[in-house]
Amino acid sequence: GMTRQNLEEALKEYQQNPTLEDLEKGFINIQLENFSTKEIRINKTYHPVPIEKKTGYYLMVLDGKIVVMEEDKKTIYLTTDIYAEALSDSLKQELILGKYIYDIEELYGFLESYTS
Repeated sequence: GMTRQNLEEALKEYQQNPTLEDLEKGFINIQLENFSTKEIRINKTYHPVPIEKKTGYYLMVLDGKIVVMEEDKKTIYLTTDIYAEALSDSLKQELILGKYIYDIEELYGFLESYTS
């Protein structure tokens, strides 16, 4: 039974004092994405943990935004604020199917080229 304002205040407090588990995962930010009677959606952002082996990723579209999925195409590695609607039709189609990225350097190069 929290109001939107109560929840936003609780999230600000959490931002200042995250759990140890979140800190170990590289916690950066928490934000309220949706607040309605039907759905409350909170997004936590983490700094990616360095990967020792070369692992590929898939860039995909989820809720209109680009997300980075691990090779299993089920586990979200990173969410972005890049909207698919701002991309070319051909790139959107590629992302809908899952655009494979070979390593972390290629991933960050792609993401940097589409962030403002």
